[in-house]
Amino acid sequence: MAAQRTLIGAWLLCLGVASAWAAPVCELQDAALQGTFADLKPRAELSGAVMHGNYLLVVSNEAIGANEDHHAIQVFESVGDGSFRWVRDEIIFEGDDDTCLEADFEGLALSGDRLYVVGSHSSSHKKQKAGNSYKKNRKTLVELETDVCKSRNILLEFRIDAEARLGRSGRRIKTKSVVNEHPVLSAFAALPSKENGVDIEGLAAKDGALYLGFRGPVLRENFVPIARVDPSGADEPELLFVKLGGRGVRDMAATTDGFLILAGPNGDHDWSFELYHWDGRDMVTGTDRPQGGTVKHLCTIPHDPDGNPEGLAIVSRSATMAEVILVYDSNARLIARRGSIPLP
Repeated sequence: MAAQRTLIGAWLLCLGVASAWAAPVCELQDAALQGTFADLKPRAELSGAVMHGNYLLVVSNEAIGANEDHHAIQVFESVGDGSFRWVRDEIIFEGDDDTCLEADFEGLALSGDRLYVVGSHSSSHKKQKAGNSYKKNRKTLVELETDVCKSRNILLEFRIDAEARLGRSGRRIKTKSVVNEHPVLSAFAALPSKENGVDIEGLAAKDGALYLGFRGPVLRENFVPIARVDPSGADEPELLFVKLGGRGVRDMAATTDGFLILAGPNGDHDWSFELYHWDGRDMVTGTDRPQGGTVKHLCTIPHDPDGNPEGLAIVSRSATMAEVILVYDSNARLIARRGSIPLP
């Protein structure tokens, strides 16, 4: 009996230690996105967000409209109770008979009176279908049949005014040297995104530079690439690396001393979504550089059965706290959550 009590005590002690070290859960509340839409399904597949004064700007990775023939920034205005009301769309990309429409926009960032929008730069592996024969599904899988859309290889700059109206046309920023000419990323560029191929999903602006966060590839020792890009093209892109526990970047936003990073699985893994703070420095170390960048885990994002968090926007921030909004990729409804996140 004494031995049994000892074992039970040890078990309870272990539970206590586990509880003490358990990751905190992000405390989030609903932030309703008000509006009535005939094209709700593609609109609800939200992938990026940014605050612009009193406006919340969001983008979907799908084309929207009555004929789903264009991509647009959905502009929502704060109504003062934590909710936002749709006011209009600002078109950023339209396809034609010679242009692939699946631009797959994934991230938004603001720097002064400039809005930046990035496509995923990815390809996708065709899915097996329940109605197909075994032979056809095997062929789809093993021959790595992919869908390639050049419109995804886009990084655009728009002028934006105080009422969140965009200039007539966006300036295209070249990204070929970021992906196709880099010795590491070029090796993954031909792979589908869900098979650890190139997939840009995060975008942030800080100190005159753009930071492109990669969902994939995740490299050995869990290093994830983040490309620092000069939007003027004067400086060559620089590749930095961050560690996110095996996860990739799903979005990011600049803080005064670094970045908030929304991280999630880079494939179809059933993993949690996490929020991190990164100080913005390369995390690769060496004998001549013993102190690399640092990452601190902030909290785990609660699971939502209707979608995954894909966009991150900072509403306000101080030295110790950030008020954030997360938007979700869902085909059921427009989902946004907001909360106060303690900073390290």
